[in-house]
Amino acid sequence: SVNKDTKSIAVSDGMSQSYQQKIWADLLAGAFTSGYLSTITEEKLDVLRAKWHQKVLEFIENLKTIPGQEYLVRMNTNSVAQMKSAAATLLGVRFDGYKWEGDVLGDSCLIELDDKNAVIAIHSSQDKEFDNYPDFFDSTTIRLKQKGEVRHISGELKPGYKMLLVSDPFSDIIQDFKNGKIDLDINELLNIGTHEEFCGLVERWRAEKGMTNDDSTLVIVTHDCSEDFNVVQLDDINALIAAEKVAQE
Repeated sequence: SVNKDTKSIAVSDGMSQSYQQKIWADLLAGAFTSGYLSTITEEKLDVLRAKWHQKVLEFIENLKTIPGQEYLVRMNTNSVAQMKSAAATLLGVRFDGYKWEGDVLGDSCLIELDDKNAVIAIHSSQDKEFDNYPDFFDSTTIRLKQKGEVRHISGELKPGYKMLLVSDPFSDIIQDFKNGKIDLDINELLNIGTHEEFCGLVERWRAEKGMTNDDSTLVIVTHDCSEDFNVVQLDDINALIAAEKVAQE
């Protein structure tokens, strides 16, 4: 989620083994960039949890109107009855001029690059190497309201420096690059100009560099010598999904 009015960016990645994680990740990211989660409290998260539950019920009711979806209706109704929940990471930053601050929980990371594109910091809530069970917010408090502790982060974007907001495939591979385990050309990331070029890089790094085949998100923030919050290019995930469905049909 990117919000020009609040000068905020958020990345949230739903955990695939949880239930209706897309709805939960979307709520978390949007709540951060709207300013609602400018401070993260249990009271605010509980409001979002109630919204998640309502949206899941609306999703099921919509399924009932589509012919041939009886199995999905039954499966989702059973999941709600079993009180299954969603889990998602969250990384959010907001800008005041070129100073920034934010919060992170999980392995969606903020990566700082210097003016020579060297990795100078990787911000996550986890000090150990990433694994398949990152820190997360849960959409209910029945089992575990969250795993890990939210880490508050802050800094300043200097001229020539860059920031990358990424989901875990990029977090993993750039951490390995920083630790000298793999060779990468960071310029390949920074020079991406189109969605097609992004997809091509992801496929190539998966094949050649061993990058994890999982949801891959990349936000690049650069110093453009302007106080404005300029968005050069923004992919709309819902538009991409809709286009993919049309192509499949």
